[in-house]
Amino acid sequence: MTAISIAIGVVYSQMQSRERFRKWQRYATLGIVILGLALGIGGGVYRSKYVAESLQENAATRVDRDGRFLFDLFDRPATIPESRRQAGLARLRAFGIQSADDLRLLQKTLLDDPNHYRQQAPNPNGLFLPKYDYLSF
Repeated sequence: MTAISIAIGVVYSQMQSRERFRKWQRYATLGIVILGLALGIGGGVYRSKYVAESLQENAATRVDRDGRFLFDLFDRPATIPESRRQAGLARLRAFGIQSADDLRLLQKTLLDDPNHYRQQAPNPNGLFLPKYDYLSF
């Protein structure tokens, strides 16, 4: 935020020192800079809400990503301390995912029928599909 404030100050001082800028042009340019800044901050806050939503424990995409590590579905097994692995598996069991086959079924359902996990439709196991995935831009 400090760098942005400095940049606005530099732009404003440069506009004041130039003769070719009329008074209304200075205020118009400054207004556009402030509007752009406000839109950038507002967009960042809006996006942050969706990032936080996709990181909740009962987001279906997070359960999918965690399950891939916990059930060793990658080429090399993940090095997870046993206590954390057991806690993660217990969390997955709370959502009805007991094995890698259950996780594959969840992945298939997310691909075939994502509306099943949309927030508007209550889901018996508590999982929901966030509006945007954490890693999407």
